[in-house]
Amino acid sequence: MVGRSSLFILLSIFVGLTGAITAAQGLEVSGLAHKVLSGPDDEGDMEISVKVSVRNTADTDRDAEVVVRAVDKEEFEVFEVRLTAKVKAGQTRTLSDTQFVGEKLYKSIVRWEIEE
Repeated sequence: MVGRSSLFILLSIFVGLTGAITAAQGLEVSGLAHKVLSGPDDEGDMEISVKVSVRNTADTDRDAEVVVRAVDKEEFEVFEVRLTAKVKAGQTRTLSDTQFVGEKLYKSIVRWEIEE
C-alpha cells in the first residue's frame, strides 16, 4: 500500500516537470518559509505548510507559478512544492500550500530554495 507521503512525493515529481517563474515575467518572489503543522502520525507522516510572497511589478495581471525545492546535505532535491495563483498588477500575494512528507525525509532537508 502506498502511504500518503509516497503519493505526495510522486505527485510533486510529476508536476515538477515545468519551470518556475522568473523576474523577467514581472514577478518577484520573497519570504520563503515553511512550518510543521502536525505529526508525525502513526505512519511517520508530517503535514507541512510552505509559503512565499509574490509581487507583480507588471502593469497587467500575471499567473504566478513558484516551485519550492527542499535539498538534502548532498545537494539532492528530495521534495518540492508547486505554488500557483493569479497576482493582480502592482499587487503582492501570499501563495501557500500544505503537503504530507515522511518524518525521515523531512529531517534530511537542510535547505529550502526557490527553483529558477
